Amino acid sequence: MAGTVGILMCQVLEEEISHLLLKDPEIKKISVVRSEFSSGVEECLQNKGKLSVLSGIDDFQPETGEGLEVLLDAQHVGLHMDKKLLQDSVLSKVRIMEKHCGVVLLGYGLCGNSLDKLDELLKDISIPVLMPTNDDGSTIDDCVCLVLGGTKYYMEEVRKMTGTWFSTPGWYKYWETLLLKELGAPDIKTVKWIFDKVGYKRVLTINTHISDEEKLQRDSNDFAQKFDFCSEQREGSLELILRALQKAKRIAAVVSNSNLSKKIVLGGNSVDENTMLKQLIEHVVEGDEDEAKDLAQNCLDNGTSAWTIIQDGLIPAMKIVSEKYDKKEYYLPQMLLSADAFYNAFSIVKPLLKSGEGTGKGTIVIGVVEGDIHDIGKNLVKTVIEASGYECIDMGRDVMIEDYIAKVKEVKPDYLMLSTLMTPTMANMRRVIEGLVEEGIRDTVKVVLGGGPVSMDFAKKIGADNYCDNEKETLKWLNSFQTA
Repeated sequence: MAGTVGILMCQVLEEEISHLLLKDPEIKKISVVRSEFSSGVEECLQNKGKLSVLSGIDDFQPETGEGLEVLLDAQHVGLHMDKKLLQDSVLSKVRIMEKHCGVVLLGYGLCGNSLDKLDELLKDISIPVLMPTNDDGSTIDDCVCLVLGGTKYYMEEVRKMTGTWFSTPGWYKYWETLLLKELGAPDIKTVKWIFDKVGYKRVLTINTHISDEEKLQRDSNDFAQKFDFCSEQREGSLELILRALQKAKRIAAVVSNSNLSKKIVLGGNSVDENTMLKQLIEHVVEGDEDEAKDLAQNCLDNGTSAWTIIQDGLIPAMKIVSEKYDKKEYYLPQMLLSADAFYNAFSIVKPLLKSGEGTGKGTIVIGVVEGDIHDIGKNLVKTVIEASGYECIDMGRDVMIEDYIAKVKEVKPDYLMLSTLMTPTMANMRRVIEGLVEEGIRDTVKVVLGGGPVSMDFAKKIGADNYCDNEKETLKWLNSFQTA
């Protein structure tokens, strides 16, 4: 793995981020921008053989060859108290970093919602900028939630005891600066008075076991004694920071691929199309949503057609996923992650397909019948027919029989496509057609079936118009009515 990851971080996370960078065998060099706020992270990284100190970001010169590099800039604690100051600082630093890095990872949470509109703030930045997220994909609220392992654990502790003050090793290191600045107090005595008025009564120390345990306990006890708090500890986790770092590394590797220059990935004039499509396939198969979306956009920026991205990237990827599922190499969670990555990438190319030639060919209602949640095949068919100019109304999976009937009545489609991958649920295909007959609308719509256990004999037996084995057959059948 190669490439450069930029990290812009708050001082309060210097121990946690330094620990992960030093443990990562793929990172060969860590360049720290020296400033009045960098001494802590320099101390954490020194004597480990990876540290290089720069006098400014523009002094950074990436090394040639294999290996991942990190360009790290530590920011002053307490910037979140001035929303505009934090936003301006992040924007200015990222603008400089984008000249040297394939991706920037922010070592921040939302910081009092100062960074809640990051996309808007960084709309002119040409490289991906990542922030750590909770398990549900939402952005982490602050550094405490990040080291706790997620916002839900923060809320769990707050419900357990109101009046809890959360602390980490970084908080203990900088707490006087943070509290005096955050609370606007002239001295510690005033801070204690404010704590008493607000009702704080417990300090909860987050222990990730990367610091000196005895020192952490002393710091916790001293803080508790100073403010008359009870003192407790809770196990922390570096998983969310690690996950964000791994994601940033993957993006950096895409940018620095031996067949791609950074300029090409970000919108150059020429590109190894096959390499980018191969990378797109890999990220969809691995379920990397953001990376798949970014690669789809990069392909478009470099002249790859939307149809080529679908035919040679997205569809092959989902076929690999389907094969892995059939071989029990993938189970439902992995399959769903890949499907999400697929649709993230498809959302980039879909508007171009919609606006292309050949639209208005007909309306299709498509879905997986009741009792079945396997929708990869249905999704592939949907993608191809939408790309070819058909309007597709996706009912999803495990669709009730009466819902199909109601939808056919409502939108009066030209085609109804029913899919299943399970033999027991094939009977529900028959029931849908029987429902159409009972409602007197069977002759208004052509019905086509698909799915592993289904056959043409079965389709004819239950009164369907056709059976198609794959997306190409389906498109060929649909297009036959355009020239009829």
